[in-house]
Amino acid sequence: MTGCSPRHSPRHSPRHSPRHSPGPLSRLGRRTVLLLATGALLAATACAHTANDTRSATQGLPDVMANLAANTWLLDRANSHPPLDTRAVITLDFLRAHTFSGSAACHVYRGTFSLDGASLTIRSLDATPRGCTDAVAAADNAFFLALRAVHHVAPTDRDHLRLTGDKGLRLVYNARSAREP
Repeated sequence: MTGCSPRHSPRHSPRHSPRHSPGPLSRLGRRTVLLLATGALLAATACAHTANDTRSATQGLPDVMANLAANTWLLDRANSHPPLDTRAVITLDFLRAHTFSGSAACHVYRGTFSLDGASLTIRSLDATPRGCTDAVAAADNAFFLALRAVHHVAPTDRDHLRLTGDKGLRLVYNARSAREP
């Protein structure tokens, strides 16, 4: 014996006793429980209902259909793809009855569409020619093909509209101002 009783040796002192000392696993366990409890509390409060969870919180904000129908849209050929070989003003008007109409270089057109959130589907498209040359008729046909291929609508604000589809299809429109004919 070395003269120390087991009760006073550093290995067996109350301070270092396995019963009183939280080992690394015990500390990790407490931290994990604390993190899980904090996460659960945050998730519960994030999903809690508030006074703003009703339709009245979004009342007055325009929906996609309201934004589409609010304007006569003018095609911005410079920012649209594919490029259209025409200088004509191309217009598009949406109506709340899920119909649309407009004029291209040498055609007036109309059709029907469906809207599900931001998904836009052109259901029908009919065009009536107004004395077209072959080149202008080809430009109108390219526009009609692009319009039929649209899948998504993104009103960026009240004055701008973007219709998109596969393979980089992009028809960009600006709202006609009150001063324009």
